[in-house]
Amino acid sequence: ASVAPEAARNGRSGVAAGRPVGRGGRRLALAAGNGQAIAWSVAGLAIPLAITGSVAEGIEAAEAALARARTLESRPIQLVAIAVLCNIFQMTGPPARAIELGDEGIAISEARGELWARGYILIATSQAHWREGKTRLADVQARSSAAFKHALDDRSGLQLVLETLAWMAAEGGGHERAATILGAAEGLRTVSGLLFQEAQRQQHDATLAMVRDSLGSRLFDTMYQRGLGMTIDQTLAFAVDDRLPTVRPAVKVDTEGEIRLTKRELEVARLIALEMTTR
Repeated sequence: ASVAPEAARNGRSGVAAGRPVGRGGRRLALAAGNGQAIAWSVAGLAIPLAITGSVAEGIEAAEAALARARTLESRPIQLVAIAVLCNIFQMTGPPARAIELGDEGIAISEARGELWARGYILIATSQAHWREGKTRLADVQARSSAAFKHALDDRSGLQLVLETLAWMAAEGGGHERAATILGAAEGLRTVSGLLFQEAQRQQHDATLAMVRDSLGSRLFDTMYQRGLGMTIDQTLAFAVDDRLPTVRPAVKVDTEGEIRLTKRELEVARLIALEMTTR
């Protein structure tokens, strides 16, 4: 159970290419003396730095972007910088810093009716709350993020929040649910090519081993393949509302078709976003 080699290679090379491009953009922005462009370029550079392992440098870039964004009173740049920092701090620590920044970012996002950055911030804060033992709040935030990422068709973000839900399910003893969601996340990763941060990869591997050991190889493979066979809509319905498809489709992921939600799925997404419980 691993990322398809071609997707992994493409994702790795694509992210790595972002570093020199980001540094080039920063040099041009500095030469022009354009504060807005400097902040954007530094915020953008923080993402490939963090993913490719230069975590300290990524934090430095994101913190610099956040400071400039606050000075410029640029809420969009502020949201991107906060999203990057939250997703670093929730894995490397301190989680309290991720939560503090996340609360700030969520407030800005809600005031502006924004969803993209909020989804990534909620991924980070849900993981941070989970690590601090606040499992109910963590679950609510993760399911909210899944609804937002699905609404935007952000498949990179969706596979990351699916991983989060799988980790939580596994720790809570829901090993069949975890195996199914891990399979669904793998299907999305072959499409998006998104790579894990190192700490995320370690958590993924540990969860995979725990679930396989608990279920045994045969049942694990059955549940995992069930997740791989789900469409995106079916994946969301299962991840958010614990509903399984009645018949497994022949295709792994609906990568071309229009995304549609039923009236009930829309209702569930809205309720989850309002922090209602699954019941």
